[in-house]
Amino acid sequence: MWFESKVLFSTHSETAIGTNCSKSDVSVFDFCHVNQWIVFEPNVTTYNIGVRILNDIQAENNEFFTVILSNPENIVFGHESSHSTTALVSITDSFDCKWT
Repeated sequence: MWFESKVLFSTHSETAIGTNCSKSDVSVFDFCHVNQWIVFEPNVTTYNIGVRILNDIQAENNEFFTVILSNPENIVFGHESSHSTTALVSITDSFDCKWT
């Protein structure tokens, strides 16, 4: 019998400014927020997911956002008592901003 395994993948702004990217003007934002369930099929142990990085109009130092895996169902995060895990992501500015 197969039990569905899934985890909620989401992003959270730290110093980087995130947006839902449904707006027409994304020139002042650094990345597109993600908030979605990742469902693992039987025998699958890895999953690739992307976060869209935006080239805003400001030359900046490195900025950061957090990736959060939470609400696991039939998944263990290293410790059986852990209900979430996080990673800090750095955005390095390309400094080739387009001014309009």
